Amino acid sequence: MKKLQTISILGCGWLGLPLARHYLDKGCLVKGSTRTKGKVESLRYAGIIPYLIDLNDEDETDEIADFFASDLMIINFPPSRIADIETVYPRQVEMVLQRTWARHTRAVVFTSSTSVYADGQFPAEESQTLNPEKSSGKALIKAEELVRKVYPQKHIILRLAGLMGPNRHPGRFFAGKNGLTGGGSPVNFVHLDDCILAIDWLVEKECWGETFNLCSPEHPIKKEFYTLAAKSGAYDLPGYSDEEIGGKSVSSEKIIRQTGYRFTFKNPIDALDYCS
Repeated sequence: MKKLQTISILGCGWLGLPLARHYLDKGCLVKGSTRTKGKVESLRYAGIIPYLIDLNDEDETDEIADFFASDLMIINFPPSRIADIETVYPRQVEMVLQRTWARHTRAVVFTSSTSVYADGQFPAEESQTLNPEKSSGKALIKAEELVRKVYPQKHIILRLAGLMGPNRHPGRFFAGKNGLTGGGSPVNFVHLDDCILAIDWLVEKECWGETFNLCSPEHPIKKEFYTLAAKSGAYDLPGYSDEEIGGKSVSSEKIIRQTGYRFTFKNPIDALDYCS
């Protein structure tokens, strides 16, 4: 694949906006979407070509159509918390894929989530059968299948673990709460910096047709991690009533072994000082 000239990022929020800035710094022309009118000018000010796009609106103007014509489309919006998300979210992703395909966009990166894995998977690996408990996880599985169907040779699916970084400090998640269970369970986090660098790395290496987990390789237990996180952010300490092991442990072995990616933060504890 030749050098990227234009990139469209569907969803310029917590991850999408700094990702857009990263590609601007590399000299790419970046198109970015938002659902909020108030954010259009802030995207423009950042050097991003802004588009106001509501995926619930199936009408496509010429202006909106231009957003879907790029060298690379990065689909970066999570399932909403609504009752019929298993139907709505895949339909939204399918519409995006149809538009990108019609506009001859050559490749797609889809940001999925490690919520596609059920609890009890130690380790949770990309090759495993998926059976998530939550509707959002089921919706993501359907969306992943659509990505593989429409772009079988030119897709990358990245399953992101819990997100941490600027404006996402884990110390406040359970601050001051007592009687918490599962204190011995592993945590699965990835810092914003690794999200951005991994996407760039995988595209540069042309790791097409693959699905990768993105999670810090080391997994401190919840009791240790959230206590340290609270201290790091000057939040009230959480209290755990037991140290039972539950949840899952997400493996990043594939992206490390197969692509040579090196995590900026191998342990999420090391990333706490880079959160706010």
